[in-house]
Amino acid sequence: MKKKNSTSSAGSTSAQIRATGVLIIPDGTKTIKQYEYRGNANITMVVIPTSVTKISRGAFENCTKLSRIKGGDGLKEIGIRAFKGTAIGEIVLPKSLQRLRADAFEECDNLKSVDFDNDDTLVEDGCFSSCSKLNTVLLPMNMNEIPGCLFWACYNLENVALSPNLRTIGSGSFVWCRQLKCLRYYSFTEYQGVVIPNTVTSIDYAAFWGCRGMTNITIPGSITKIADGSFKFCSGLTDIDIPDSVTSIGDAAFFSCEGLISARIGKSVESIGKEAFAKCYSLSDVTFTSSVIKSIDSNAFNDCTSLKCINVPASAMGQYKRLLPKCLHKKLVGF
Repeated sequence: MKKKNSTSSAGSTSAQIRATGVLIIPDGTKTIKQYEYRGNANITMVVIPTSVTKISRGAFENCTKLSRIKGGDGLKEIGIRAFKGTAIGEIVLPKSLQRLRADAFEECDNLKSVDFDNDDTLVEDGCFSSCSKLNTVLLPMNMNEIPGCLFWACYNLENVALSPNLRTIGSGSFVWCRQLKCLRYYSFTEYQGVVIPNTVTSIDYAAFWGCRGMTNITIPGSITKIADGSFKFCSGLTDIDIPDSVTSIGDAAFFSCEGLISARIGKSVESIGKEAFAKCYSLSDVTFTSSVIKSIDSNAFNDCTSLKCINVPASAMGQYKRLLPKCLHKKLVGF
């Protein structure tokens, strides 16, 4: 006997799930309602007509076998956790999409690539957090802020193409992106490395926390503050150049960057926070160029067991002796 198509129990759209697991949303439907198919283990593919403009909160959340979305060219909004925990492998978000709500594709463990056809799509916090296989993302060309926790715990994320209009890298944007290797303007071919564009004026709290695969980073002269925990546990970094525009280095900014060998600290730095460079076990050489330094936390260089030389302007030697703990005075060298 031929198996009959089943009808979704919550389906106000009267959509049917075929025996093959294909869910076809009826033409004329405008909204897929909140939690409408949440937890449905029979859906493997959803076909969305152009009439649908909104997929509401949690509509397909934890549909663990849902691996493909077809259509959806009329979508304007994808809701909070709409596809959380699904098996989707790749996404090209349509030109019509105006808003991608928070955590929309969170915990999509099979998701490997994301592209946006609309350069103006508004992206909210955590949309791709905990997508453990995500490798490559091309963000909207006109995005001016990477929202908080956008790629939290995307362990295999290597390549992210950034908007040339980017202004802010939000809190926790790349936390535990352990394989991050290429972060730059809309190209992966010119340079393999993490280059923060000179349009960026703010790198927020813990933005690159735990990016262990990052071996180098270029911080532009548009940055004035290194926030708390910005590069904590970035054990692959070998050297860092703090530009002259920076006035403060926050608490634990480079904490436990175990591969860091040398650091140059720019001439405008006035303060260095608690444990800013603590447990940087390979750090052997630090060069301060600032003569306006006002505070260095006494634990800023705790457990830097390889530290041999702290170069400071000769004219400011007295300042550094007052600010640094006595155990470091013998490492001071004037220039």
